[in-house]
Amino acid sequence: MLASKARRPSFLAALFAASLYGAPVLAQDPEWGPLLTDQMMVEYDCEVAFFSQVAEREVNGEVIVIAKVHCTDQRSFDAYRPGSFSLFEIHPCENPENRVC
Repeated sequence: MLASKARRPSFLAALFAASLYGAPVLAQDPEWGPLLTDQMMVEYDCEVAFFSQVAEREVNGEVIVIAKVHCTDQRSFDAYRPGSFSLFEIHPCENPENRVC
């Protein structure tokens, strides 16, 4: 019985693995999440459902953010923020089914 439990991945390990492969960001909003959510509403009348394919990287001392934004009305957008004090650059996806816009 102990061996069978050891073979099953834990829930946390599975959740962590899913986050590495572009799983939607739902449970915990990143610190920039509310800012992007507000910007999406103002610029595109988009009520954000979730973010996916999120990448945060430090480049030359600045934290850049890249994310795909999914609206409740099924539209999706690519968002890029080149630094902590910048607004996001937002580009609509022509084909929402496409993982890459």
